[in-house]
Amino acid sequence: MPKHQKPNTRRIEFLLSNEAYERFHRLHEARGLRSKTETLEALFYVAELDGKCDPNMSERLELKVDRLIEMIEELT
Repeated sequence: MPKHQKPNTRRIEFLLSNEAYERFHRLHEARGLRSKTETLEALFYVAELDGKCDPNMSERLELKVDRLIEMIEELT
């Protein structure tokens, strides 16, 4: 995984089917958001409002990403 270029950001990868990627891309264009990051954040926000996400999901994801980074650093 390449290093991220922007300060104070983290890279996350998702494996999506072609159909899911097309739906995401159409949603991104339809809403006119500036970046795909904003689109993803908007989807998380709406899902949280609808009660479809665990309210602590972002904290858990961040902890998992931090742990993964630590494991990678231990290997190198």
